[in-house]
Amino acid sequence: ELGSEIEALARSAIESRTAQWVVTLNKNLIDQATWSVYHPESSWQQFDQVVLAGRSMNILSNSWQAVVKQLTQSGGQTFIDSERWDSVWHVGQLVLRDVRENEVGQLTIFSDISAQQKALLNTVLWATLSLVALMLLLLIYFYVALRKVDWRIQANKDLLHELASNDVLTGLPNRQLLHDRLAHALRLERRQGGSLAVMFMDLDNFKHINDSYGHSVGDELLVAVTRRLSKFVRSGDTFARNGGDEFVFILQELKQPEDASKVAEKVINACRQPFKLSDVELMISTSVGISMYPQDGDNMEDLLRNADSAMYKAKEKGRDNFVFYNRALTESSQERMTIEVDLRRALQNDELYLCYQPQYSVSGDEITGVEVLSRWNQPEKGFISPGKFIPVAEQCGLIYKIGQWSLRTACEQGKRWLDQGIHFGRISVNLATPQLQDPKLSATIIRILDEVGLPAEYLELEVTESSLMKNMDVAIKHLMELKEYGVFIAVDDFGTGYSSLAYLKRLPLHSLKIDRSFIKDLPGDTEDAIIVNAIIALAKNLGLKVIAEGVETEEQLRHLQGTGCDAIQGYYFHKPETCDVVEQTFLQHRERKRIDN
Repeated sequence: ELGSEIEALARSAIESRTAQWVVTLNKNLIDQATWSVYHPESSWQQFDQVVLAGRSMNILSNSWQAVVKQLTQSGGQTFIDSERWDSVWHVGQLVLRDVRENEVGQLTIFSDISAQQKALLNTVLWATLSLVALMLLLLIYFYVALRKVDWRIQANKDLLHELASNDVLTGLPNRQLLHDRLAHALRLERRQGGSLAVMFMDLDNFKHINDSYGHSVGDELLVAVTRRLSKFVRSGDTFARNGGDEFVFILQELKQPEDASKVAEKVINACRQPFKLSDVELMISTSVGISMYPQDGDNMEDLLRNADSAMYKAKEKGRDNFVFYNRALTESSQERMTIEVDLRRALQNDELYLCYQPQYSVSGDEITGVEVLSRWNQPEKGFISPGKFIPVAEQCGLIYKIGQWSLRTACEQGKRWLDQGIHFGRISVNLATPQLQDPKLSATIIRILDEVGLPAEYLELEVTESSLMKNMDVAIKHLMELKEYGVFIAVDDFGTGYSSLAYLKRLPLHSLKIDRSFIKDLPGDTEDAIIVNAIIALAKNLGLKVIAEGVETEEQLRHLQGTGCDAIQGYYFHKPETCDVVEQTFLQHRERKRIDN
């Protein structure tokens, strides 16, 4: 039976490119006739065993194909054909046994696995190449990543350097970089024997803009100012933000101080133009102080300090202008700083008080009003003139607090006099320039009147010509609202400022006060007499009441009585006194009128 299976195996073999086989059997399992069919050239007697061989194993029965597959996939040996170096063979053997488990022969399979080896080699090759490519990509990735880290580190270093040397809001050089630039400029000018200017600029009333409109509007204004003024900076100069609303220019290689003044004029004029921001349009002014190297200082600290002193002097002169430093300003600056410190303490300790100066009809027989004047008695230094502390209060922003305090205190006093049946005409309160720019001014005054309970017609507000001209539209809006509410409006110190008929026609005025400078030399000074007569005629034509300030002599009074002037205020009748003293004056006047009647 086994012989016929082997014979069938041999007959089923056909040409194959993938495998060869050899069967070795015991000679008693096959007859000579079958042997000679496959090996006619070999002698039957030569061998103890019969060997059958074939090249095809492609078309075998399923059972034999499974046997071959087992041989090729199981253990065995692999060798390379020495004549065909591109061929790789796998050798496997299977012991053939009969039904009694006796060994009767062997089946040997030679499998050509070149294709598999090549496929494996290709796989290994592609895997290796892929791995190499992956490694290269990883190296490139890590290189780029490291470079990005380097770039980011450098960018962060640059950013930190920029933040350390440039103002975050405006992008201008900050104080540190300003000092570095100024130190460098001074070294350069010393070597070359040249000169430079330090120009210190401050926005007038900037604190009040922040308080009224919010810090976002204030920041937007600072950015807008920076953009507008940057075009005036030459390539070799520096425009820096010193902090807050303070800016500093370093102007190098100047031939004469007039070169710095030209820049200052351009800066001031540029800031006079409206600033159209996101939610509001603002009109501002600036004050500029200038110090020159080498005459005003040979080091950075002196030049900056002296330019700052000159800037404050510009504010004292009315703002919206520039001042060159001189040595007298150092003492003035130190005094201003001392006054500011003392003034802040005075507000906390209630050192300020009000005085009242009555106003009389030109005939002298009627009290028509009373002006309220702020006074300060400093515990250590005594009386400090309003001419000194009011400008400081305006510069440092304390004027708003002082203004509201004086207005409320005066209204409360007026309400007490009304309740006591004391006639005082109207109580007149001065408004400072910064107060007129306060967008909440009219609302604040109306609120105070309502809270105190003083009828609006008993309050008169005094404004100066110069304060009105700072921002005419805003001022007119406030004054119109207050006039409609019943408050009276007067122009103070008329004749010392613009004295423009055009603005007088626009303002909602009730009265006009002639400045004391035109009164003091009457009646002897012909020019002053002509001016006074002209002012009175102008006021009458506009339907305004006229009050003359600073009347101190009988001659002045008599001259004014013949001009059509309506009321008099001055030492001739009454100097400013505390409310208790003035109240006695009112009571005495009431008593005289009672007796006369």
